[in-house]
Amino acid sequence: MSSPSYELGSIGKKLRKMTLEQFRETCDPAEIIALRGQTTSDDCYAGHNVVLRALGNPSPRDRVGIVTDLLDHGWEVGRMDLFMLLENKKRDVPVELPLVERLLAGGSDPNYLERRGSRPVMLLLRGWVSDEEAAPILDAILRDGRFEPHQRATDGQSVWRRLHQSRLNRAQSIDAIRAYCQRTGRPIPRLGDMPERSFDV
Repeated sequence: MSSPSYELGSIGKKLRKMTLEQFRETCDPAEIIALRGQTTSDDCYAGHNVVLRALGNPSPRDRVGIVTDLLDHGWEVGRMDLFMLLENKKRDVPVELPLVERLLAGGSDPNYLERRGSRPVMLLLRGWVSDEEAAPILDAILRDGRFEPHQRATDGQSVWRRLHQSRLNRAQSIDAIRAYCQRTGRPIPRLGDMPERSFDV
């Protein structure tokens, strides 16, 4: 008989490619939650974390629907979940925004540093997503109040510096984050000032 972790790993692999309809036809979320309760492994990076696997589904509609069903049945939000959602290059902001808000409310970390080096907002504002498209998700992250724009990736760059180095015009996102810093009492970086007067970005 296979272990719960093995069974969850097998389910997770399928969720990366399943449609929402296939998931609802072939999977019982309550049984998946019960299997999770029988495991003792850390959910971060674990093959048995079916939510992390489902968040890797290339279809925004399918990944949001599957993960929402699992959360509705009692799967707990994890620290890494927001990162995994935003790691997908294909965005559908109206579809994904309610899940972003739910993950944040459940405790997913907007500053999570993944072992390969990036953080959630860095993924959101990569080169192929415009400020206008990303704005509702960025606004949700800023409303949450835990975002730290000065925390760095493993290459030493902060979110703030990444925005200024983007090939796209990031003025809207920069203004939103600057206003967030003012509102929450966080230091506001300044680029181009005298070094001794500049916040280290």
